[in-house]
Amino acid sequence: MNFPPLPSIPPASQLSRYPSSPPDFMSPITRYEADERARDIVYEIYEETPIDERVYLLTRALQLFPFSVDAFLNWGYIYLHMVTPRKSQEAKEAYQKAVTCAKLLWPELEHQDTIEWGHIEHRPYLRAVSGLAHAQQDLGDLDEAIKGFRYLLRVNPSDNQGVRHDMFFALLESGDYTLAEQFFQTQKAAEADLCWGNVLIVFRKFRRDVAEEEEVQKALVWAIMTNNHVPDMLLNLQALPNR
Repeated sequence: MNFPPLPSIPPASQLSRYPSSPPDFMSPITRYEADERARDIVYEIYEETPIDERVYLLTRALQLFPFSVDAFLNWGYIYLHMVTPRKSQEAKEAYQKAVTCAKLLWPELEHQDTIEWGHIEHRPYLRAVSGLAHAQQDLGDLDEAIKGFRYLLRVNPSDNQGVRHDMFFALLESGDYTLAEQFFQTQKAAEADLCWGNVLIVFRKFRRDVAEEEEVQKALVWAIMTNNHVPDMLLNLQALPNR
């Protein structure tokens, strides 16, 4: 389908036109009535909603509140995950606009040491930073992507978004196996994708004669214990899952 142009963000001075409520015990950030109404429109989108209807709803939301972080987030999702081929550059622009709007709406967030996922008001900003990093990774801008993932892990160390997985594989993709190994060693849980990535790291060390065969075997056994389907998938003996 032909997408309409991604809406632009008005000058920051226009934000003062929209009534707002300061942070209080109910919300740690400033609330905008128009933003909440725009979010209600965005929340009409379900997994099965077709792309043209999504675009229509997102356009309506941005007409109501042109600083809607949630609307730009969903626009980026369409570009990065719903069209073939992916429109990674357009996704990056949409996620960048989501980040820009979040910083305009809630300038204090950028300077906080922690941004807890438990406050649902924080989630649009955290999702925007994550979306931008994923688009940058898809475009091969791994330094910026890693910077974004590292920031998210610092401000939200509980990592409700699963950024540790994105960070690890961005490091592998960048070829920085030393940092990837150091990062893996900081992880407490034995998660399948991380363990299988570690097999690659240890095997590469073995090929360079800086690791013993026993270390490779140990890493492989550990990975198989987390997910024993991977060897069959690597050998084309088992189909890859759809998702």
